[in-house]
Amino acid sequence: MNETLTILKSTSFTILSATVILVISQFLNNFLFAALKEYQTIKGKISYTLIYTGNLYGIANAKSKKNDITQTVNDGAIELRKLACSLIEIHQTIPFKQLLTILHIVPSVEKIKKVSGNIIGLSNLLFEDDPWDDMNEKYIEIKDLLNIL
Repeated sequence: MNETLTILKSTSFTILSATVILVISQFLNNFLFAALKEYQTIKGKISYTLIYTGNLYGIANAKSKKNDITQTVNDGAIELRKLACSLIEIHQTIPFKQLLTILHIVPSVEKIKKVSGNIIGLSNLLFEDDPWDDMNEKYIEIKDLLNIL
């Protein structure tokens, strides 16, 4: 009888421990890791779009007559603005931001605001005649603050 009770206690403890571990892992996965994965995804999209729109600078300005070029540049500007907004949106959903910032897992709110402003600035520069100096400065700052290629 005593041996059966010991086995029952051991089994109950194992099941309870497994349940606690499952609940904790699901909580971390759904609450923290999903937000961090989404943040990494938006960083990838920003990196991709910066490279993709890199050839659009200086080819169209407000006086452009070619509608297809103007439309392409406008689409690039809209995409950059969407990414700037998405970056702020996703950063807001990350739990424990202060702790993750101290651990250098995510940038601070100030850095995200600066990156977002620079991305919007790049979208505005798409229609400039000579955007190269400002574009390079903003691009380098975005790259350094987000730690992207």
